[in-house]
Amino acid sequence: MINKKLLTDLYFTIISSHTILYKTIRLPLIFLSFIYAGIGDIRNLLFTLNIKRSTKLNVPVISVGNITAGGGGKTPLVCLLIEIFISQNIKPSVISRGYGAQTGQLNDEALLIKQRYNIDVFCHPKRVIAAKQAVDNGAKVIIADDAFGHRQLYRDIDILVLPPHNPWGFKRTFPAGLLRESLKNLKRANIIINQSSDTTIKPLIDKFHIEAPIIPATKRAGVPKSLKDNQENPDIKQAILACGIAQPQSFIKSAQEKNIKIIECITFSDHYDFSKLDAKALHKKAQGEILLITEKDAVKLKAFIDYLPETYYLPIQMYIKDLNILKQMCLNLNLQKHTTT
Repeated sequence: MINKKLLTDLYFTIISSHTILYKTIRLPLIFLSFIYAGIGDIRNLLFTLNIKRSTKLNVPVISVGNITAGGGGKTPLVCLLIEIFISQNIKPSVISRGYGAQTGQLNDEALLIKQRYNIDVFCHPKRVIAAKQAVDNGAKVIIADDAFGHRQLYRDIDILVLPPHNPWGFKRTFPAGLLRESLKNLKRANIIINQSSDTTIKPLIDKFHIEAPIIPATKRAGVPKSLKDNQENPDIKQAILACGIAQPQSFIKSAQEKNIKIIECITFSDHYDFSKLDAKALHKKAQGEILLITEKDAVKLKAFIDYLPETYYLPIQMYIKDLNILKQMCLNLNLQKHTTT
C-alpha cells in the first residue's frame, strides 16, 4: 500500500528545497505550472466576461477560501461567521465539496460544524447542487466553505484566508507550488483575512492593486476537552499529539501556546480515515500518557473511544481584532430573496 503521508512529505521537499538536486527535479514541474496557471487564467476570464455564467441563488452566499492548497484556517473562520449570524438570530447553512467523504456524505470539517452548531450542512463535489439542497431546506444565508476558486456558484462576498505559514505557496501554481491559481486573482476577494506575519503580504497586495481590506487574525486554542464527555481539563501538563490535518505545525503551536509539553507528535495524512487498528496503535504508543488530538480528528476518533487512551481534543477559534468590518459586511447582506438567474 502506498503511504500517502510519505508521498506528501516527499512532494513538499521537492517544491520547497533549495538544493541543486531538488531544483533540477522541480524544473518539469515548473513547466507544468505555467500550463496549469494558463488554463486557470482562461477559465477565470470566461467567468469575468460572462461567457461562463455563475449560478445565482435566491439567498446570499458568502464564500470562504484559500488561494493555496492545504489547511489555512477556513474552518475556524466559517465557525466565526456562523456565530455572527446566530448572534443575530439568523441560522446559516454551510456547504462544501466534502473532500475526503463519499458523494453526498459529510466529511470531518462538515461533521464538526454540524455537531457544534446544530445547523444544516450539505456536501457535494458540485457545490451548486449542495447550495440548491440548502435552499430547498429553507436556508436564509449560505456559507460556502473552500469555494474561492469555485466560480460556478455566484457569491455576494468572497473572503480569502491567508494561512499563517507560507501564505503565497512558494509563489508558484500547482504542481511546482501550492497556489491554486495565479496571484493576480487575489483581486476577486472582498475581504482578506491575514494570519501571516510574512513581510511580503503588503508589497504583493500593492503590486496587484488589491482594494479589499486586509484584516489581521490569529487562531487561538481553547481549553482541552475530553473526547469521552466534552468536559474541560485546563491542567494537562504533557501529552502525545496525534493529528490528520494539512498543517500539523499549526496544531503543535496551539498545544505549545497552552503550555503543554509535547512528548511526541504522530502525524497522519490530511482527512485521514482512522480505524480501530489506528486507535489501538495510538493506545500502545501513549504508554499511559494523555493523547491530545484536533477537534476535526475527534469527529472520526470518537467511534473508537473504547480503544484509545485518555484522550482530549483541542478546540480552535479564530480571533479577529477588527471584527466589526467583517460583521457589518455580513449583516448588510440583503437576506430577503434575490433574483434567481
